[in-house]
Amino acid sequence: MGMHIIEKEVLCDYIEDVTCDSCGISTWKEPNFEYANFRASWGYESKLDDVRWDFFLCEDCAIKIYDEYIKGKEYD
Repeated sequence: MGMHIIEKEVLCDYIEDVTCDSCGISTWKEPNFEYANFRASWGYESKLDDVRWDFFLCEDCAIKIYDEYIKGKEYD
């Protein structure tokens, strides 16, 4: 659980499961996975210089974060 710092990408033949990095539950909902994938790449001389984040959220956690931090802002 939690954020993953990605150093390299790995390709696979199929996805067995995608779990939410916030609550840890499976994102499988028949017949698809239902998740949001967030990526961030930080630039030169930032506090997170050359760090990349890649994390997955289930639908409920994505809605919770949206409602708490984004909803109602001018770019909503």
